[in-house]
Amino acid sequence: MKKFFMQKKYGRISKKNLLKANPQAVLLSATMNIPGPVKTSEEIAQVFHVMIDAVEKSVSEVRPLVHLYRKKKTGYEYFLVLPLGKETLKKRMIELEETCLFGRLVDLDVLFWEEGQLQPVSRDMLGYKQRTCFICSEEAKVCSRQQKHPFQEIRNHIQQLVEKGRE
Repeated sequence: MKKFFMQKKYGRISKKNLLKANPQAVLLSATMNIPGPVKTSEEIAQVFHVMIDAVEKSVSEVRPLVHLYRKKKTGYEYFLVLPLGKETLKKRMIELEETCLFGRLVDLDVLFWEEGQLQPVSRDMLGYKQRTCFICSEEAKVCSRQQKHPFQEIRNHIQQLVEKGRE
């Protein structure tokens, strides 16, 4: 029912269509940040749901305009369209990324509609440092681009983090 309603109102469900229909609002897009071909599993879903619960608690004073969760081949996706300031939302999401046990495993992107286009709110815009690598203290984008760490080392680190969350 909800999905049918969403598709009737928003057409093909996409970030762009969600914000075009709600241009004064902001969009939170949450996806898993796990390298490799396996993007869905029971374990990954548990981690994702822990983070989504944290997101929802952090914005509990605001009633969402759109609340959508879906599982795709490319991984889990969560969209939340909120009548909230873009900087306020991004700061809350950065705090979750930095303080929650699984915060490093989820990308919490904040987008807004401006001049007919989706615009991201970046960490740089708010004076925050870029996210660091899973393994070392370098910027994650730099390590990823240079493939500085073996894939298995990254997967092992993620697995250890997930195991720690079970304790």
